[in-house]
Amino acid sequence: MNESQVFANKQKKQSLQPKNIYFIWNYTNWGGAQIYFLAIMKRAGSVRKVKVLLPVNSSPDLISFIEQSGGEIDFLNYHLISETPVSLSGKIKRQIRRILSEIEIFSAVFRRDRRNSVFHIELAPWQSWVLILFLRIINTKLFITIHNPLPEASIFRNFLWRFRLAIVSRLSGVRFFPSNHFTKSEMAKWMSPKAIEKMRVTYTAVDPDLINIALENNTQLDEMRLKFGLDDGRKNILCVGQFIDRKGRWVFLEAASILHESFPDLRFIWLMPSYPSSSDQKKIESFGLGSSFMPVISSDVGRERISILTFMRVADIFALPSFVEGLPIALLEAMALCIPCISTSVYAIPEAVIDNKTGLLVSPGNAQELAESISKLLSDKHLAERIAGSGREFVINNFDERKSADLVLQTYEEEFLNG
Repeated sequence: MNESQVFANKQKKQSLQPKNIYFIWNYTNWGGAQIYFLAIMKRAGSVRKVKVLLPVNSSPDLISFIEQSGGEIDFLNYHLISETPVSLSGKIKRQIRRILSEIEIFSAVFRRDRRNSVFHIELAPWQSWVLILFLRIINTKLFITIHNPLPEASIFRNFLWRFRLAIVSRLSGVRFFPSNHFTKSEMAKWMSPKAIEKMRVTYTAVDPDLINIALENNTQLDEMRLKFGLDDGRKNILCVGQFIDRKGRWVFLEAASILHESFPDLRFIWLMPSYPSSSDQKKIESFGLGSSFMPVISSDVGRERISILTFMRVADIFALPSFVEGLPIALLEAMALCIPCISTSVYAIPEAVIDNKTGLLVSPGNAQELAESISKLLSDKHLAERIAGSGREFVINNFDERKSADLVLQTYEEEFLNG
């Protein structure tokens, strides 16, 4: 095959690929779902334009990460209310906001070049089924990632969700990506067998290149220790993520309180996107930890991913006592950074944390068990080093974001060719 034929084949292949890839979500909190999208953006290549639709008051850190990954940004005016309402009026207001945000998403997609584009949307299909239906009516090539299975609900709500998922899972032109095997197995109870068969597990995973840079970034690490007063030789127990109940925040602090007497120099750090509310501050103070608990805001660390990863290296132990999780990216990154990790045996976490091999698992809500596991790693250096080394090797070999992103891009092209 001569050079002109190679070029012609390359041009033909590119013409059969989507020219635009849109990523869309309608909430302002961000985390693993957005890291998942960022990985795809980085792999999308120069022949595809990457565009992101997200709420207007989204985190400046996230906007910076998107721009660094080469994404163009358009803003949505409406977003979901993240707080769970208690009153009836609050629940009604939340539903109205969800409907308005979905109308805006539909309008935004309608105005785009749908013929030459694919749209990857972050939403719960059992809630946003009407939006999915209308997007398919206008022939949108639609991809949806599901990070967690359905939450527990009443019999009536389960019936509604089963009905909705039975419809959307039978639509042509819609592909679902479970981000872990646990979620795929759970969704098999709700969705059509054909939809499950076509599902490809695409993990929210780590960037090995960034991890390796962070591991060599000793100068910045020393600067961070000095900046945050972490250069005093005290042992640090780190958690990363939103400071919310489902992350096990009070279990983390209760374990800190249990260990405070035996390990008075132990410091518990929570790297979070924003400061706790005044009511949360009061509850934090009730644990009597004083300077032994330290909230750190991610924007103070830096607005580049490498800064966050480098800061994580201040940890002697990483502990994430979640009640509800898919497979949290912060946990995978901590393991890849060779930090001994403790987490809970919920949802997909055991897919990465194999108890006593790649990490330690504790029961959700059990602060005593968490405290004992932290004490165990502090007291047994050999165990901590073995778990840290095995954890890093397992994550690097099995949770490489490039493999997940390439599988997503391959699926885009297959669906695009199918029309």
